[in-house]
Amino acid sequence: MITEFNANLERARRRSRLLFWAVLLLSVPCLFIAIRLPLTGTFPADFLLVMVPWAAMFFLSGKRMMNSRCPHCSMPFYWVPGEPGKGNGLARACVHCGFDPRRAATEARS
Repeated sequence: MITEFNANLERARRRSRLLFWAVLLLSVPCLFIAIRLPLTGTFPADFLLVMVPWAAMFFLSGKRMMNSRCPHCSMPFYWVPGEPGKGNGLARACVHCGFDPRRAATEARS
């Protein structure tokens, strides 16, 4: 049961990280559309019409990624609560316990 719970946490963390990177890469087509495609005829309105929803998706996906839990200690994987600026969205290991899901997966296979 604990192993299944940890696997679900790891799967959710991986999905949220993938969503974040997908939304980040979506910024290039969104910028192209906002600059090149005249939707309303005025540049600032077109830009805001496309980029405000993208910015909201970027913020929400980043928030979801940063709040994903560590399968080992159940604390947020990427940041330390109560300590602003103490976090790493690119971390490969938990900032609390140092749990590295890639290393754990290779050890479980061997």
